[in-house]
Amino acid sequence: MISTNISTIKSRLSSYLDQVKCGETVIISDRAHPVAILAPYQPHGGGEWAPRLADLVRKGMAATRGKRDTSFKIKPRDVAREARLVEAVLEERAAGR
Repeated sequence: MISTNISTIKSRLSSYLDQVKCGETVIISDRAHPVAILAPYQPHGGGEWAPRLADLVRKGMAATRGKRDTSFKIKPRDVAREARLVEAVLEERAAGR
């Protein structure tokens, strides 16, 4: 597995694509934070992502769109609950606790 940043991938995309064609995986980072993976195309199966997505479905963090459909969608966050938590933290800070 290779790691690189956005500016390097932009300037050397052809050489990285050649490495991906040979089976290599490239992690692309923005300011030292990984943002994307460049991996060999796999027309069937789903590759290394299929087990990870299945694990997210088991944990309730993702859902499939149908019984035979292998595409996934992320469940929406509970924004109202998160807002209440933020308000509680701000109240505690204001009270000096």
